[in-house]
This record gives sequence, structure tokens and C-alpha cells, in this order.
Amino acid sequence: MMTLRERMTSVYRNQQPDKPALGIYTRYFKRGHMERATRNAGMGIIDYVALTSQLGPPWHMIPEFVSRIEGAELCVKTYYDHGVRKERRVFTTPAGEIFADVGASIGDGSEHISKYYIHSPEDYAVMKYIVEHTVFSKNEAVFQKRRDDMGEDGVVLGRLDRNPYQKLMMELVGAENFLLDLYTDPEPVLEVLHAMEKRMDEQFALALESQAELLWMPDNVSADMTPPDNFEKYLLPYYQKYARLAHQAGKRVIAHFDGKFAPLAGMIRVSGIDVIESVSDPSIGGDATYGEARDLFPDIVVLPNFPANLALRPQEEINRFVAAVLKSAEGRPFMLQVSEDLDESAYPYALPILAEAMSRLG
Repeated sequence: MMTLRERMTSVYRNQQPDKPALGIYTRYFKRGHMERATRNAGMGIIDYVALTSQLGPPWHMIPEFVSRIEGAELCVKTYYDHGVRKERRVFTTPAGEIFADVGASIGDGSEHISKYYIHSPEDYAVMKYIVEHTVFSKNEAVFQKRRDDMGEDGVVLGRLDRNPYQKLMMELVGAENFLLDLYTDPEPVLEVLHAMEKRMDEQFALALESQAELLWMPDNVSADMTPPDNFEKYLLPYYQKYARLAHQAGKRVIAHFDGKFAPLAGMIRVSGIDVIESVSDPSIGGDATYGEARDLFPDIVVLPNFPANLALRPQEEINRFVAAVLKSAEGRPFMLQVSEDLDESAYPYALPILAEAMSRLG
């Protein structure tokens, strides 16, 4: 019998495991009786370590993510807004100053950005300075220790930065202002995008030196925010270049596509991406069932997430969902993931049901 790590790794490699795998992002898995029981029933842990520090400014202010910015000063100020603890993250550079307001959000480890770094066209010049003066550091020792600590209980993915388009939209500008700027005053946006890709080429070269076999892009691509023309222009060449380099180094590329992707399917098929994960059921905002998605991508591993709207439903409904998705998966390497936020009370209720159903039906 395969270990949890072997089973999950086989799926990522597009190889048939001894039985379908079940995995959960580590940040959703609370230590204790429920966690121990569900792991014993076959639930594997999906962890991730940033292989290098992130292109500034980082998504989270944690040691693995934060890079030194030459010539810049970072100041983090804590304040409270209606009882909610928030941070104002201020970067002061020779090109000017930018700041973001960030607070805790629903979901373990999540953050809510109430004010993004780029508020005006002039802020793109400051962002360009930060991008061009980011000093990357490698996290190989952290990755190796996390992998050794994990042992056979799951997998540790090598986390990469979001691609430049998604990083600007989701982390630095916000979707509405980013798309408005891109269509009405594109020159400052494109200058930063090009600067980001140049620096990410350097960052990716460092990541390829890691022992990590599985490279994870937390891109959160959805066709409603990244329409086909933008995907073709800004994302497809990026994926093709990095997938080619990863494959030459013997590594596989996993991308987090948790929204609508049917309009992008033709381009995803030629992107070089090996695995698309956290695929959302239509009942929670996706545009394809797992069965439809596997038909769209015959040569790509498709990993669906467990729909949050089922997490507090009767056990019979969860069992029916598991039975249906396993039937659709017949003949393909398969892993069901808990990879999106559930209601906090759902974890101790739904996870044991899910683990039992996957063990029994798989």
C-alpha cells in the first residue's frame, strides 16, 4: 500500500495511485482528535514553502516572503478599525512612498486588503522602483526541513510568486482599478508588468535550484477577471516559458485555478501546466463540473476542491457528491482537495465524513 505522500505525489505526476487521494491545505487542518482521526482515515496534508522570498511588496509579511528592497524603508504600523486589528504597510523609496492597509479576513491565514498599494498612476513609478530593487533570498533550508518534518503524511509544494498580471491585480492594485488602468492608461501598468517579469525570471531561476519537484503557482486565475485576450497576451507566454524551464529541470508545474476557466481551456491545454488544482464546482462559482473539466483537459491532471456549500449539509449529500466525483474520475489519477475556506464549524463535521467516504468508496 502506498503512503499518503506516495499516493498524492503519484497524482501530481499523472501516475495512477493505488487508490484516489484526499488532501487538505495545511492551514485548514487543526491539530487534535479530528485531525488525527482523519489522517488515519487517509487525509493527506498539502503544505507549501516559498522557494525564494517574494517580489516586493509581498503578499504576507512572514519571514519566507519578505525581501530586502535596496534603498527603501518598510514601516508597519498597527491600528484598530472598529475593533479589527489592521496594519498600514508603508514603503518609502527615492521614487516616492506607497502604502497598503491590510487586516485579518475570514479564513485561517487569510488577509483582507482594504486599501491597495497603488492608488494613482504616479504610484506605478514607486512600485517599479520596489520591483527593480528587490533582493531575493533562497528558502531551501526551510523547504528541506518542512519536507523532512512532513515525512509520509503529505506533500510539500514549492511555492512561487503569482504571475505579474495576477499579482498586480490581486495584491497590489485591486481588480477594478487594475483593469481600468490597463484599458485606459496602459503605459505605467505595462512598465511595471515588464519589470516584474524580468525580475521573476531571476526569481524562477533560483527556484529551479531547489530540491522541490512540484512547483505551485497560487494564481487564482478566473476568466471573468482574466478574460481570454488578456490571458493570451499576459499569462500564456509566461506559463509556456516557465513550464518549459521547469520540465527541463525535471519539475512539474501546478496552478491554482479556482474560478471560471472554460473560455481559457484551449490556451490552458497548450500552456505547459501539468496540474490545475482547486477547481470549483458550478455550485460555488465554477463553470465546469469535474467530469466536464477532465474532458476539457485530457492531458492535464485536474484536482477539484470540496465545495464549501456542501460542508454543513447532511452526510448523505456529501456521500453522493463523493460517489459522483469518483465515478467521473475513473481511469484518471485523482485527488479531492479541501483547498478553499469552509465555515469554521464545518471542519470537525465534514472532514471525518469526507475521509470515511473517500476511504470506503475509493
